[in-house]
Amino acid sequence: MKNILFTLLLTLITIVTQAQKIKIKKGAILVDKVKIGQIEKVKIKNDSVKETYHQVSDNEGKPVFNFRGEYVESLLFLEDKKYYFHTIESVKEQKRAAIQNPKYYPSKKQMAKYLVNYSLLNEKGVNQDAVTELILNKNILPDDIQKVIEEEKELLSYAHYKVDRELSDPVFIFFDRTKTGFSDLKYMGTAVKSRYNIYQGIKDPKTNEFISKTFIGYAMAEWKSDVKANNKSRPNPKGKYSLVVYNVKHVPLASYLYISYKTYHPYEEFGPTKNKLGRIESIVGRIEYIVFDLLAKKRL
Repeated sequence: MKNILFTLLLTLITIVTQAQKIKIKKGAILVDKVKIGQIEKVKIKNDSVKETYHQVSDNEGKPVFNFRGEYVESLLFLEDKKYYFHTIESVKEQKRAAIQNPKYYPSKKQMAKYLVNYSLLNEKGVNQDAVTELILNKNILPDDIQKVIEEEKELLSYAHYKVDRELSDPVFIFFDRTKTGFSDLKYMGTAVKSRYNIYQGIKDPKTNEFISKTFIGYAMAEWKSDVKANNKSRPNPKGKYSLVVYNVKHVPLASYLYISYKTYHPYEEFGPTKNKLGRIESIVGRIEYIVFDLLAKKRL
């Protein structure tokens, strides 16, 4: 009940403060021309730390809040995929929490608006009740990212899952389909994504038909296209594209990101001089290289 009342109070405060004029003048935070604090960018750069954040001080000059841009690495792709978010820190309690406003973006005026709209700071100082509700009682990760991390944690339990089949059977790779969507990696944003299914099986030498066939995973080739792609489009074999190989449980096992070849769970990275993928011009050929490496390491 208390949380509901506090939320209603914050909503009322937000409606009221929307009519207020919030300005930043030489770092001073002004609300209807009344100074409530000071904001400045802080840069720390030494042998062990390199960080930039914004610090807010009250009218007595005491630091009270820090705003930061942060990220958390994907549990599946590790450093190859990062989830970015923004936090506010209570300096007194040294506790950080995710910014609650989805429309927030990092500028001094937006930081000032956040403090005012959520009644965290006024000319008299810090509102401790608001700090408790919005910082001390909140997680450092935004709810949407926390949900993604929990889903990744569940998927990660299948990182070593292998389909029961005859491991000595030949490998077959077939193009499946292409679609446009968000990249699975940090580099590309929206990308064209071509899927290739991976099988092991036996073919009848007379008919070339499968006697047995087992689906063991799939590869996704991600690329950019200047023209509209359709479900049969494929990346240029000599162009720039990334490759990720997954097991049947949708866990990424390995990737080739233009230069480096990486395997996940456990993580290993092989630079351009330690893998042969750069010398292979066929998409299917590169997938085969990765698949055979994973099979040799007993990861697929």
